[in-house]
Amino acid sequence: MRIMNALLATMIAIGGPLQAQAYDWNGKTIMHVTDFGNMQVSSGHPLATFRAFQLVAHEAKKRADKGDTELRDALMLVYGEANLEDFANKNGYAFQTTVFGNWLNEVNTNVDLEGNFLMSTAAGFLAARYTGETTTDMSVKIGTHEHNEYGDLTEAQMHGDHSVVWDAATGYSSTNFRHSMMVTSKDAYHPITQDQTFDRITEHYAYHSISVAIQGLLDTVVAETENAELEQSKTFWGRMTDLRKKLGSSVFVSDRNRHKSNFRYIDALSNLGGVFHLVQDSSVACTDKMKLIIPDCIEGDGHGIVRNIGGRYQVVALADDEVYQARKDFHGKLDNVYRPENIEKVFGSFDPAIAGAHILREVALSVYRQHKEWNKNPSKRIKAVNADGSMTDEFVRATYEATKIAAKKINNGYVRIRYAEKKDRILPPKLSDLQAK
Repeated sequence: MRIMNALLATMIAIGGPLQAQAYDWNGKTIMHVTDFGNMQVSSGHPLATFRAFQLVAHEAKKRADKGDTELRDALMLVYGEANLEDFANKNGYAFQTTVFGNWLNEVNTNVDLEGNFLMSTAAGFLAARYTGETTTDMSVKIGTHEHNEYGDLTEAQMHGDHSVVWDAATGYSSTNFRHSMMVTSKDAYHPITQDQTFDRITEHYAYHSISVAIQGLLDTVVAETENAELEQSKTFWGRMTDLRKKLGSSVFVSDRNRHKSNFRYIDALSNLGGVFHLVQDSSVACTDKMKLIIPDCIEGDGHGIVRNIGGRYQVVALADDEVYQARKDFHGKLDNVYRPENIEKVFGSFDPAIAGAHILREVALSVYRQHKEWNKNPSKRIKAVNADGSMTDEFVRATYEATKIAAKKINNGYVRIRYAEKKDRILPPKLSDLQAK
C-alpha cells in the first residue's frame, strides 16, 4: 500500500490521530521507534505479518511434538524469544521489530511526496522524523543496507529530503518496487521498462534484503555466544570493569531485549519486514476472488494484475502511478480486504502470510545451521567479534557464500515465484483501458 494522500502523510508524520485504515498503523506507532509503542494487529500488513509468525510457530510446535525440535530451537535462538508463545505474541520483540520494518516501506515512499506545498510539507515531516543524526541512528530508525538497482549496499535508506533511491526522473514512483508496482520515468531518453522493475523487485531488492537479514541475525547470535563465554571467564571485578565497554558495543548483547540494544538485530528484521511488505502488496489485485468483496473493481486496480499461470497465482503486470493516482479509491478498497473473514476466500494459496512463514522458517534454519557449524568445535572455531564489537574479516569471509546461497534459495522459493516469468507477463494496465471498461 502507499499512503492515500499528502494530508494523511502529514498527520502520520506529526503523530495525529488519522490512520491508514487498511493497515491500522495506529497513532501509538506514528512516532514509533523499536522500543516505544506497539503495532496493532487487525488487518493489512500487520495482520499478514502476525499470521506469518503464527503459522511458522504452529509448524515448529507440530515438528517438536513429533520429536524434531530443530525449527523450534532455531526460531528461539535466531529471533531472540524465550518460547514459541512469546514468538507468536503480537507484542513480541521479533514481531514488533519486523512489522516496524514493514512500516518503513511506507515511510521511504512518502518522503518522496512532491507536487505541491502540502505534499512537500508532508515529505519534510517524514524525512525529519525518520532520519537520524548519525549513521547508527539511521540504522536503528530506518534500517541500513538499502540496495540500489545494481544491488550495491549503501549506508542508509535516506539522504537529504528523499529516499536514497529517489531520482528526479522517477519522483514519487522511485520506491514503487517496494510495493510491487512500476517505477516510471519522466525522462524520455531514459525510460524504465516493466521488465526492469520486475528484475529490481526479485533480483535485487528482495534478494539483497534477505541476505542482509540472514547476515545480521547470524552476526547477532554468534556475537552473543562469544560474549557469553567471555562473561563466564571473567571474575566479578573483571565484569564490572568491562561493563561500560560492553554496554556501548553494537553487538555485545546478552539479554533478550535485543531490539533495544542491537542495531544489527533491528536492521536484520527491518529488512525482513520490507520483504514482507513487498510480498503482501503483490497479492493485492482485482482477481475474480477479489470481486467477491469488491465487485466493481477492474483488472488493473490495486498493485498489478494477478492471474493463474500453470496452476499458480502470479503477478503478470505491475500497476503504475497514473493508474494509482486516478483510481486510488479502488486501490484503497483492495488494500483494505486483508481481514480475517476474507483471507481464505480471497487470497487462498496466494495468502502472503504463507510465504512470510516460509521465509521466517528458512532464514531461522539458515542462521541456526551456520551458527551450529561455526560452534561445533569451540576450541578451533573462527574468532567472530573484534574488540570494538565489529565482526572480524575472517568470519565475514567464511560466512559470505553460505549466506548468499541461502538468500538466493529463499528469494527464488518464496518471493520470485510470485512473479511471472517474462514469457507469461502482459503489458502493464493503461488508465485509458481501465476507463473504457
